[in-house]
Amino acid sequence: MTHFIVDKTTGNKYRKPGHYCDSSFATAQGAKTSLTKMLKKFPAAAGKWTVMSYDEHLAAFPVTMVPVTNLMTGKVVMERSDTPRCCSVGSELYWTM
Repeated sequence: MTHFIVDKTTGNKYRKPGHYCDSSFATAQGAKTSLTKMLKKFPAAAGKWTVMSYDEHLAAFPVTMVPVTNLMTGKVVMERSDTPRCCSVGSELYWTM
């Protein structure tokens, strides 16, 4: 099962500085170890972050659907709000790959 370090208020997953992907961990212990190391560097963020499994995160912060205009057809389609830019039909990056 996949585990994440999650912001308790917004539901955003932790992303290492300079990386484009969210940090995921194979075990809860690995996520807790990484969270401990992060809090040693940034002690002010102690109450802000927690470790959640994928299922817990999905239950606590459900994904919403948003309308996006397809750049090729001009039609409005519904897309998940967490869709990466490279996979969104509403971005030029999707159509140039």
